Amino acid sequence: ADPGVWARTKDAYVSRQAGQRPLLRIIDAVLKSDMSELVGSSDLIQWQETLALLNTYTTGGAFAGLTELLGTRLETERGDRASATLCYLCSLNIGKAVRYWVDTLQEAKQRLGRTDTLALHHFVEKVTICLSATEQQGQASALPEDVAFLFTEYAEILAAQGELDMAYTFVKNIPDPSTALLKD
Repeated sequence: ADPGVWARTKDAYVSRQAGQRPLLRIIDAVLKSDMSELVGSSDLIQWQETLALLNTYTTGGAFAGLTELLGTRLETERGDRASATLCYLCSLNIGKAVRYWVDTLQEAKQRLGRTDTLALHHFVEKVTICLSATEQQGQASALPEDVAFLFTEYAEILAAQGELDMAYTFVKNIPDPSTALLKD
């Protein structure tokens, strides 16, 4: 038997039955080791299942690319930036995750009319942990200017509370001249 005939017959069957049996599309993607079509056509209401499948059946660069694609779909098609951020973190795209956290922090600042120090603390904590994780993966990255400003603001709060050593740890790698006084 010709393997091409078998593959075309299987593909035709899956195409016809996928609407009634969604599991067939998943099985087909796993058997073909091609999860990109699954990510591109998956039901975003069940994005966690898609992420779990990617985690189980893909590795390395394929995993990173597909989880980023899933995150992009969640953000653009559903406007679900929080869920998209989790996908961006899985793909080690810290930049996209941080963008969401910066926006969330700015929204909190607007609501209060001042800096929400607890929200700023959580922001710095998350970014620091993520940067540490990416450095362990060999992907060192510099802080974007607006994030560096937030780290500086956090360090100023710490310094005002007498936590000078701790404050220094957050600004020591920021090259901005505005941190010179804080560093001294």
